[in-house]
Amino acid sequence: MIRQLTYHPVFLRTGVAIRQLLLRFALSLTLVFTTLFFTNTTVAYYRNFYQIRETGQSMTMIVQRTERTLVGKGTQKSRAKLFRYQAVFQFRNQERTMPVSKGLYESLKPGDPVMVLYGAEQDGFIPANDPADHRHLITPLIFWVVFVVTLLVPIPRGF
Repeated sequence: MIRQLTYHPVFLRTGVAIRQLLLRFALSLTLVFTTLFFTNTTVAYYRNFYQIRETGQSMTMIVQRTERTLVGKGTQKSRAKLFRYQAVFQFRNQERTMPVSKGLYESLKPGDPVMVLYGAEQDGFIPANDPADHRHLITPLIFWVVFVVTLLVPIPRGF
């Protein structure tokens, strides 16, 4: 008797369909905002990099030290480790860091001079001869691919 009062096959089908539609909408909205966030971050990086490249003031800085930090959670068994390389120097009585390429990192030693470009508007430094770090493109490209694929997947009948 209780089963007859609580069970109704039409309610269950439409209730599940509505929940699936709401879940799909929420996940799509999250995916859109995440994709836009990473795209905006990447565009800002390249905009700042190329503005400093074009209008930056050339300077020579003395390297105090170099730093290598592991990107992400690397395991000891993992062979493919990604590192972020930086050079540390003094500028206007402040310790400043600048991203450098692996090649420049390996050649720099404390006390070595390095040519940099300083962007006053961005208050940032880039090495004078290093290219942009194209690893910044990977994350937004992955999210754009996932976003496009989810747009191409048809909504099942019954919605």
